[in-house]
Amino acid sequence: MLVVMVVTGLALLYADDFEALHAIEHTVEEIHNITMYLVLAFTAGHLAGVVYAELTKNRGIVSDMIHGGGPAEQA
Repeated sequence: MLVVMVVTGLALLYADDFEALHAIEHTVEEIHNITMYLVLAFTAGHLAGVVYAELTKNRGIVSDMIHGGGPAEQA
């Protein structure tokens, strides 16, 4: 999704410089906008999943990811 966002964003940026891009500018803009909402939905869903995991059976999964999991070795 991020690759599509970048490619369509660049196409919109250079649409005035290239006639072929100018002809499909509206379609590219629609794809760019839809992809933006998909990225936002993915982010919200991911955060909701993390909160759900923390509140149910997978407690401590975020802490394990931050600290590398398991107890730290003595130095």
